[in-house]
Amino acid sequence: MATENILRVAAYFSQRYVDTYGEPIDQLKLQLLLYFAQREGYVTNDAPLFDGEFYAGDYSPVSLDVRQTFPDGFGRQPSASFISANQDILDRVFTNYAHKRSWSLSRLTHSEFSWNQARLDDAGATILPPKKSFNLGQSLTFE
Repeated sequence: MATENILRVAAYFSQRYVDTYGEPIDQLKLQLLLYFAQREGYVTNDAPLFDGEFYAGDYSPVSLDVRQTFPDGFGRQPSASFISANQDILDRVFTNYAHKRSWSLSRLTHSEFSWNQARLDDAGATILPPKKSFNLGQSLTFE
């Protein structure tokens, strides 16, 4: 499965958030939506959804590419073929997480195995792409 550039997926989530809620997305929530989408790509397809790495920041997984580009804009959105091929994942992530407060989403990531392992190994260590110890079958329940 072909992957997309993380900044294009960031543009997709940013625009969808504005279209849905009428206001810009904050960086913390955007980082978290991207992380959840990438995680779902691994769980669903056993492959990344987009090119990019996430590091274990203090409050969330962090893509340095997104951090450096936010809030100046991300350019073009993903191709129509990418969106079509991954619509289920993009919809599931947006529907389940976009309406939640950023800090509650942050707490969700802090309970994940990959997050805790990265923080134990080395603050700022890569958490996605996953290490061999990442449990692809692990899922979270939401209230």
